[in-house]
Amino acid sequence: MCLLLSVSLILPDFVAASPIPVSIPPSSNGTSGQVPAPTVSFVNGSSGSGANLINLAVNVQQGNVCGSVWSVHKSIMPTLNNDVPPTFYQHEGFQGEIGTTVGNDTSGFEINLGSETTPTGTNSSLNLPGMFINTPYGSIPISFCDASSVDVQVGNVTYVNGLPTVTNTITFNDIALPTYGQGSSTVTFVISQNIIANWTNMIIKIGVYADLSNMKLYLPDGTEIPPNTDFSFNLMYTIDMSAPAASALTGQVVNLPPSDITATSVFFAINDTAGTQISIANMNLGDTYTDIQGSNQFADKTPTVYFTPSGVPSWSVNCFQGFPNLTYGVTTAVESDPTITVQHNAVTAELGSNNNLIMSNFILYAAIVGGVASVAVVGTVIFVRRRKR
Repeated sequence: MCLLLSVSLILPDFVAASPIPVSIPPSSNGTSGQVPAPTVSFVNGSSGSGANLINLAVNVQQGNVCGSVWSVHKSIMPTLNNDVPPTFYQHEGFQGEIGTTVGNDTSGFEINLGSETTPTGTNSSLNLPGMFINTPYGSIPISFCDASSVDVQVGNVTYVNGLPTVTNTITFNDIALPTYGQGSSTVTFVISQNIIANWTNMIIKIGVYADLSNMKLYLPDGTEIPPNTDFSFNLMYTIDMSAPAASALTGQVVNLPPSDITATSVFFAINDTAGTQISIANMNLGDTYTDIQGSNQFADKTPTVYFTPSGVPSWSVNCFQGFPNLTYGVTTAVESDPTITVQHNAVTAELGSNNNLIMSNFILYAAIVGGVASVAVVGTVIFVRRRKR
């Protein structure tokens, strides 16, 4: 597949480009003045061969206490089955990585929303969609692997209610759905990272927008489902947290189980050397969603949320968020914004001189053909950091 990926400052008409205004009181830890702005950089980790064919991301770093990498990736990995000859699966989608330091402990938090597929006609049957639609006639997977192109848009740091805020966006364009020979059917999926930085925490809104205006749903016999059919649009996130192993000699990390799971949220915490539990991060999927029907918007609708945690050694949690009671042929889009709140050590105001990079008046363009990325930067110098995956 030839995948075209572009990076720009121009958001699609159907995505709100402005930051989400919030009011958060400053920390009472003795810090004063204006919260330093985080640095924003573009990360090109594409190899063009091997496992990671695509790994383009936006890195938002708050000094040395907290950072977030928002990426679009495509990987080809071997299956764990005993296929002869060996088979491989394709993984493509979105990944968010968050690193934070609280006290003397550094933790990593990861969230994935992607699709995995294996070649047809093999012994493997891996087909894990990050998105799917449920109808009375059955479930329809939506695979990131079937997007025609991907856009990565880098935002500017601005101050909203006294706090530095930045919004970065990844758009998966025209994801093809099965039509069984009946023409075209696509979904465009947008996921934005709205970061609000404070003295001792970072709030990340995961803005989700699914454009369903060009979507048609067909049964395997080629029959389109009836108009006004009730359906739901569903997402499956996978999240986990890790921390350095007790032995620094191994250079490895250990995965940690969630400290609590409620009806709508997953919490992660660690114990310090005194045995006191320290909150690290929580993800809330219980915010309302909006059913968009052309020019009409029906907000404050309640999603369905449930979690399926795994055991050792991964301790990852599958988080299912569904948007029910949508109407086929009437609903043209759906929008939601789950929230991740990450705690970190206090930012010092002295970071401002090194930590106040405002991204403005520049254009990034990255084109990927056959898995090889080329990047042109115009108008500014951007620090690029490569992260091990």
